[in-house]
Amino acid sequence: MLVIREAKFAVKDGQIYLLGSASNDLFRNNLYQMGAVSILGWQVSNAGLDFSKLQPLEENDNLRVTLYPASLPLIKKAKVIENVVKNADCLSLKFGLMDALIACHYARKYRVPYVIESASETWEALWYHGGAPKYKLFAFPMEWLMRHYHRKAKYILYVSQFYLQKKYPSKAVQAGCSDAVLHPVEESVLQRRILKIEALSADRTLTLGLIGAARVAYRGHDTLIRVMAKLRRAGYDVRVRFLGDDKGKESHIAVAEREGVEEYVSFDGYRTQEGVFEWIDGIDILVMPTLQETLGRAVIEAMSRGCPVIGSAETALPEQIGSDCIAPARDVSKISEIVERMILDNDYMKWCAYENYYRAKKYDSAVTNEQRRRFYQTFYRDNGIPANPRGKDRP
Repeated sequence: MLVIREAKFAVKDGQIYLLGSASNDLFRNNLYQMGAVSILGWQVSNAGLDFSKLQPLEENDNLRVTLYPASLPLIKKAKVIENVVKNADCLSLKFGLMDALIACHYARKYRVPYVIESASETWEALWYHGGAPKYKLFAFPMEWLMRHYHRKAKYILYVSQFYLQKKYPSKAVQAGCSDAVLHPVEESVLQRRILKIEALSADRTLTLGLIGAARVAYRGHDTLIRVMAKLRRAGYDVRVRFLGDDKGKESHIAVAEREGVEEYVSFDGYRTQEGVFEWIDGIDILVMPTLQETLGRAVIEAMSRGCPVIGSAETALPEQIGSDCIAPARDVSKISEIVERMILDNDYMKWCAYENYYRAKKYDSAVTNEQRRRFYQTFYRDNGIPANPRGKDRP
């Protein structure tokens, strides 16, 4: 199985390091679900990378990574993708990434069986991205390709239960199953969260958190800053912490300065997976006023820690969060109202913590891996492909 998902890596002293959302847990899950896996990867320059914060790729006999320079122009990248696709037995394509869309074209051309892993609403991601005008320029053709290839596909794994299925309908053999990597969390974590909530009061500092790259406008950094400013004007001691790549944070700092709250905003940069959980445990409420979200991996991780979460109505987050914690993405007043209710009602906030912790259990990898493995076994059987070897241990 060749996996194409725009995976980026760095190499130092012969060791491959993971970048972006890829993780060893993700690849272990892929091996359990798909069998032996080959990854098409792009090698980036080492300039500016802090390797002490990067995760080395763990060796595995059933996992092969083939690297090409990330600096290649798009036309040459497309040629690389064509060559690997036409020599593959079968494909798993992470939509709607550009590499996967290109690979889908060649898979159809060379009649290579493939599975679409549908994980993005492309128009929203590009139109609301912010930054260079090219994102808006590509929004419409990319959205057309997404709809076209979903209609043509024979096998689709959606990461949502209903949201993407409605947006990109298809008559393909399909299933809805999260691809979040989540391991069992002990109830002691929930109990620590409950004690943390019980210690809160209206006159204590409340920390709101958001996970997402600062340069991506649709994540809602500015909205959360305005929510915090509104609550501070109402007399509450509220602060905001952002987790993720802080490149582009200057525009958000400017918003905080205009609101007069810049000293209450912090950008915490990257964290390892363990560091992400520690960061979540250190905030009081995760607020995700995003205009684009099809899975909510950060939300699921926060839920598993018993963290209260507020999400946006325009996305797939209502599939995960209780309706009383959902608000329009740019509605500062409504979001502030939900936060204020949590501040003033400890019991309500505790019930949100309990609800999230137990809801998150349906996303445990032990559950989702089996769902996805059965789907891939159907795909292999239907296409006459021998089931690939798997390790003895479930990830």
